[in-house]
Amino acid sequence: MIWLLIACRVQTPATGVPDRTLPVEDSGDTGLVPVGGVVPPAVWINEVMTQNDSTWQAADGSLPGWAEIKNGSSEAVDRADLSWKGAPITWADAGITLGPGELALATLSDSGSLTLDWQGLPIDALDPGKPGSDVAWARFADASGASVFELTGQPTPGYENGTRPPVGSPADLFFADYSRFDLTIPQDSWNSLEADPYTPVPATLGYERVWLPVTVHLKGVYGSLRTIDGKASFSIDMNGVTSGGSMRGLKKLKLNNMVQDPSGVHENLTYSVFRAAGVAAPRAGYAQVYVNGEYYGVYANIEAEDSVFLEHYFGNTGNLYEGAYGVDFIDGEETSFQCDECLNPDDRSDITAVTAVLDQAPTDANLVALNTVVDLDEWLTELAVEQVTLHWDGYTTANNYRIFHDPADGRFKIIPWGVDQTWIDEYYDPWGGYGRVLTFCIANPTCLADYNAKLLAVADLTESLQLATVMTGLLETYNADFLADPRVEWLPAEHQQYVELTLNDVKQGPQRVRDEVAARP
Repeated sequence: MIWLLIACRVQTPATGVPDRTLPVEDSGDTGLVPVGGVVPPAVWINEVMTQNDSTWQAADGSLPGWAEIKNGSSEAVDRADLSWKGAPITWADAGITLGPGELALATLSDSGSLTLDWQGLPIDALDPGKPGSDVAWARFADASGASVFELTGQPTPGYENGTRPPVGSPADLFFADYSRFDLTIPQDSWNSLEADPYTPVPATLGYERVWLPVTVHLKGVYGSLRTIDGKASFSIDMNGVTSGGSMRGLKKLKLNNMVQDPSGVHENLTYSVFRAAGVAAPRAGYAQVYVNGEYYGVYANIEAEDSVFLEHYFGNTGNLYEGAYGVDFIDGEETSFQCDECLNPDDRSDITAVTAVLDQAPTDANLVALNTVVDLDEWLTELAVEQVTLHWDGYTTANNYRIFHDPADGRFKIIPWGVDQTWIDEYYDPWGGYGRVLTFCIANPTCLADYNAKLLAVADLTESLQLATVMTGLLETYNADFLADPRVEWLPAEHQQYVELTLNDVKQGPQRVRDEVAARP
């Protein structure tokens, strides 16, 4: 009897990305036809990652590319019978056989084409290419029940792939998860943070099954800063010790203590409104944090505004400045802006150009000139979201914001920050701020009309987001942990009061803004 083995290979187009219109079927399904009396076992490549930054760590502490191989048969398979097109497989463990249904990891030295052989016969293949940091090719069942490779930002090395995860980048899924972070801070670093909370010190960050060398410092000022032995907020830099370090494609983490938000939901809700309105704003989630093995409680896991953020939202990088505590476009005070990401930190000519326009009368001609140095439509949208969400501590009051000089059009974009105290101030005036771009706009009838239109549009948008339902879902998921936090600084009654105030403003805020615009002469 003659047996014919048909191995279906994924082809790689010029881009280096496998052609997903040509799925690879499991060798144990219907892809085998008898040849020579030998039937290969149902063993296949189950998952592959070529750029592993934080998903799986080898015994020596390295982060190699990896492939997951599965034995889908009912019999054990001798690992010595398996190879990569004649080349030995470097297994991550010392097993001799691959048991029935067992998964095993192998390390990869490059991102080249993979052909899995059994006793010299090709039984599965994939050309993974370089899909990106912490992105894997994994097999998921399609509508017909066949198993096909698809890209996923939610890798599961050593575990079953399960159901197809939602489409999204590793960072999208990272912020959607309820993560656990373990910080190990050596005694010397601890002592340094006690003396100077803002200078980064060496530490180690554990996430899932990976430990990464990082630097860490405390964050917050005035109302939110806490000492290292209290409910401290943390800024963690994966790139601070080893150049190129990242986690799920991110270089930095911001873990906020929420001490100024007893509701626990403000940052998650408010940033979602900014993003929905088309303003680049951090993604937000929640995390449980342990420091040297001690549980520090629930934190807001906030996306850092850095070069990775700029690439994600704008597709490029450029000068990124931070403004806080009255910092604005004021002649002679350009260096008051903190340079977070700058090509030339000593060159503030981009800021000077905006200041020069704002120093002029708010005429229509100067309004046109202002729009050549700031993206005025984007700024008005950002400012309108500040009003609707009652973000009294943002650019309207010249605090908690960043500006990005976008090289694509040579104009500044504004990026919000520090939204933990939103949704609770009933006496906020949409026209009463003193950020210079806002006051210039309000003094010009054309710009004022545009701004009022933005207020109405954002009010309608916010109402459509059904934030009350979103907030209820967040509280159902996290409320017990908020209240059980061992370092929580507010009483349950205060928490409930803030929840009710927030829920009231989420429900009534959009109509309040519409009423205020209608009542304004």
